[in-house]
Amino acid sequence: MHVIANWKRVLMATDMHVAVSGMTGQPVVVLLHCMGRSGTMWDRHRALLAERFRVLAPDLPGHGKSAGPFTVTGAVTAMADALSRSCGDEPAHLVGLSLGARVGLKLAADRNAASLALLGCGLSFRGGAQLAAIRALPAVFFRGGPDKADKAALTASMIELEALDLRPSLAAVSARTLVACGEKDKPYLADSREIAATIPGAQLRLIPGAGHLWPLQRVDDFVKLVTGWVDGA
Repeated sequence: MHVIANWKRVLMATDMHVAVSGMTGQPVVVLLHCMGRSGTMWDRHRALLAERFRVLAPDLPGHGKSAGPFTVTGAVTAMADALSRSCGDEPAHLVGLSLGARVGLKLAADRNAASLALLGCGLSFRGGAQLAAIRALPAVFFRGGPDKADKAALTASMIELEALDLRPSLAAVSARTLVACGEKDKPYLADSREIAATIPGAQLRLIPGAGHLWPLQRVDDFVKLVTGWVDGA
């Protein structure tokens, strides 16, 4: 069952595109995508999770069908507005990968969440060489559209992350928190351990044999992890 009518109002109010699956009355799970992608990266996951939950997959600002530019503050504000209009005061389960994890963490620090799952979350961004390379390439090299971000969105996202330090937000998170990181995701292992050690009561889980984008490569494992985490709340 796709909930459409209510979300037409949300999209007009927030200028954020959100795909919704599942039935009202079920626990709300929000899937927040990584940089350069959109909510469509969760299509397979959303279909499976919707058997048990009401699943929201937004396009963060500047990605997919949501207008830019991307800012962390703008993404958190738009997502909080969308949740308020859809769920009222009911807390949602926030699940984010990489960029989406950063947005989810900031959102959980500002708003009550039922739970928080951070996958491949970094505390700071060390992508200066990557940003320089993207800036040097013509825009035609970057295919925008419903499932990918264009050059402008990628550049804006990286500039935002360069200025972002999540450490001051960690102590403000009161939600039950899972920090998951692939064992092969070396750039994020130390940050994942620090996040789990700093957020009160957070659990750290290392995913055997997994890299940074393991949720896209191991859909069933991701769905099992999220289902187990939400059911345990």
